[in-house]
Amino acid sequence: MKDSKNPINISTSSIITKDSYINGGSFAIFKGINDIIYLIYKSKYDSIICYDIKNKKEFSKIKDEIFEDGIEIKHILDIKNKKDLIMVISNWMPEYIKVYNLYNLERIINIKYQRHNYTFSVCSINDIKDNNTIKIITCNDYDISSCNKIKSFKIYDLKGEQLNEIDQELYNRTNFIDSFNDYKSKKNFIISGEDNCMNSYECENNELQLYHRYYDISNVERNYHRDIKINKEKDEIIELWNTEIRIWDFHNAKLIKKISVNDFDLYSVCIWDNNYLYVGSDDKSIKLIEINGESVVKCLTGHDKTIIFLEKIFIPEYGECLISLGNKDDQIRMWIDERYKL
Repeated sequence: MKDSKNPINISTSSIITKDSYINGGSFAIFKGINDIIYLIYKSKYDSIICYDIKNKKEFSKIKDEIFEDGIEIKHILDIKNKKDLIMVISNWMPEYIKVYNLYNLERIINIKYQRHNYTFSVCSINDIKDNNTIKIITCNDYDISSCNKIKSFKIYDLKGEQLNEIDQELYNRTNFIDSFNDYKSKKNFIISGEDNCMNSYECENNELQLYHRYYDISNVERNYHRDIKINKEKDEIIELWNTEIRIWDFHNAKLIKKISVNDFDLYSVCIWDNNYLYVGSDDKSIKLIEINGESVVKCLTGHDKTIIFLEKIFIPEYGECLISLGNKDDQIRMWIDERYKL
């Protein structure tokens, strides 16, 4: 087993697959409950591929349906039932949420949206106060052709049944939502990235209560939030805002630090540890950021398009690895310690 934790040594890359085609979407990479490391992505042939990283081979695919461009793919760890689930979200026509059991590819949920009901994003929680029961939460904009803008959160169970709907006046467009299962405080939170701020909500008893608003007075223009990550060890939000990285105290909504990264817009972020971040930008490079020094200490190149997705994963043969995706460049890459061979 290799032990590589220093991101300075990460430099060697190889293309895991050349047949991915993800236009503005994402893939999922995770260690399954059976200890196999899985990569789930959409191929250019409109199917969902399930790939075994260690053995470097495709082990199954969801091919009974056609999946459009622009889909998101997310992993759901069903702690209660000891299962790995795959959630596929489409924001293009037709609009839907589908959830599959990874091990038999059985479709568990197929939620279709109503006309004029655009879903901005979807996330899931393991409801801590309900025996880690999975809940799926969507954020919708009702009737986008109407002047009466209403933002709606909907909560579903794993049977696809709607448990609640919470309407709010839509002041800003919501770009995405994500979840934070805080086992230290035994609370579930939802984070929404909006045009000029972020909001967090406490989720309890199928209700959402505004927890904090994260707003910087310098936000004088609208912005499309592209990515955030939660540092669970430090209870911090890592936010990308145009060319800046912003670090917030999650529980106090206090802006701790801003790091400017040249003149390039940032699209994806990966927390390596408490000292380093990787960010993907529109200059086709991946930049290693030293948080305390507030500086770029290394650049990785190899993609042909904007880097829209980054994730860290531990693989016994290589140690800590970085997985990256370029928008529409058909490449998912794995970056490892330069001392090892792929």
